[in-house]
Amino acid sequence: MRGNNNNHNDAFAITEVSQRPHIPFVPIKTVHQQDVSCLHRIRERLIKSKSALGNQSRGLLSEFGWCFLVVTQQS
Repeated sequence: MRGNNNNHNDAFAITEVSQRPHIPFVPIKTVHQQDVSCLHRIRERLIKSKSALGNQSRGLLSEFGWCFLVVTQQS
């Protein structure tokens, strides 16, 4: 990568890559593969949001003297 993304740098990169025969092409994903990938990203974001909300709640409650231990079940 050279500098920021703009049309000139993009065109330069495309030209440079096209002249290198040893670089493999990335296969195009099927619709099913895109759907599964989308679901995984959504699930990952939900888990992060859930963890962030729990951490924030515990932090705010601890400011008022409410401290507790959270035990989670591993699956």
